[in-house]
Amino acid sequence: MKTPKGIRKPICACLILSLCLINTANAQNLMGYTSNYAGAISTNLNPSSISNSKLSLDINFFTFGGHFQNNYYLIPKDTYNPINPFDNGFADFGAYQGYETKNKHQYLYTKEQLHFPSIMFSNGKNAFGVHLSWRFEADTKDVPDDIIKTMYDGMYSGKDVSQELNTDKHADKFHFAIGSWEELGATYSRTFKNDGNRYLAAGITANLLLGNAAFYYNNKAIDYYYKDSTSISFDNVNADFGGVIPTGLINGMGLGIDLGITYCLSDSMRTNKENPYFNYKYKFGAAILDLGGIRYGDGFKYEVNSYSNTPNVNNNTVNDVSNLTEQVGGLKTSDHLNFYLPTALSLQFDYNLNNKIFISANYINNLRFTGAQIRRPSVLTITPRYERRWFEVSVPISLYEWSLPRIGFEIRLWNLVFGAEKLGWLINLQDFTGVDGYVSLRYNIGKKTKKSMF
Repeated sequence: MKTPKGIRKPICACLILSLCLINTANAQNLMGYTSNYAGAISTNLNPSSISNSKLSLDINFFTFGGHFQNNYYLIPKDTYNPINPFDNGFADFGAYQGYETKNKHQYLYTKEQLHFPSIMFSNGKNAFGVHLSWRFEADTKDVPDDIIKTMYDGMYSGKDVSQELNTDKHADKFHFAIGSWEELGATYSRTFKNDGNRYLAAGITANLLLGNAAFYYNNKAIDYYYKDSTSISFDNVNADFGGVIPTGLINGMGLGIDLGITYCLSDSMRTNKENPYFNYKYKFGAAILDLGGIRYGDGFKYEVNSYSNTPNVNNNTVNDVSNLTEQVGGLKTSDHLNFYLPTALSLQFDYNLNNKIFISANYINNLRFTGAQIRRPSVLTITPRYERRWFEVSVPISLYEWSLPRIGFEIRLWNLVFGAEKLGWLINLQDFTGVDGYVSLRYNIGKKTKKSMF
């Protein structure tokens, strides 16, 4: 039975778009922004962090960052060209090859973010911030590699796909999702305790979300086969999927919040309650990020289970999505889509060696709870850094999805910041599987203290 067009087209479109992002992907968690001079952008990891910033005022003119990582396709290190991305580089589709051995858990994730002018003000007791940003994220998780190969090679690159024809295949849980939206938000953080030895602050960020577009497919079970080398056919499917066809820039609205706390410990040598900055020995933080979602009033959502409802497909095709209810049994539909943010748990730790050298640890854990949601990858990062008022350098060392070790680099010169959580894509010492980097331009004013700690 050939895959119904109404199902096949949106699935293929989302997968292909995700794979196309190899050419343009640029976003990440901005792990380098754990510094005491991070200012407004530090709210990406914890909204309470700005209360104890070493900056009284921070104006972020722009921050652009991005990330792409996958374990479906790679460019071999002996052919990878980081100097010319269009000739065996990350922008050359012809250079990519599939993994020779199948990974146990397969994933693709990309994130682009652009922070427009944002402002943070902190007086030591209270801190405020406003921001405007744009985000684009997409992910796939455990989609069978033969399906990815058919979509990518057969439908995007035009290659003749060699698949085992007319052989029954089965796949259980997998998903993919893609979304784009703007955020207009405000942050408030307050210090609740500061006795010179202990410090406690809590913060909240509230965002008005303006949705551009979204699509997801959440598979529970599917029996499929390849009737030819250019398309996938199925016998049965149990899945739900939904999306929105953009008719303008803003197609949905919603709300999102971040919640966080910061707790610090000092020692007798550091105690000075009169300073607006709490000079900690140990700093701990915890936050829930991206709680909320976007409602697309003109979206759509379908549920189909042909395992329990026998399909009735006329001539093995379905002409369009609108008549799927009549032609495929067991399908339920709604005329709107609730699309949820990539919720995550964020944990931070920072150790102050001598007011110049710090060692931090950060952990991001995804909290995906529904199919209509982008899955944020889990990342554990250890970052040594040297921190001064007008100069800073850090080296984040991370474990991505508990399987991929990465090393990065960040440098801040005056108010210009460059960084990456993965430097491997800049050289050809290993197979290319992803790209990462960010840049930021700011203006800020430091807090005045009786004894300078800058």
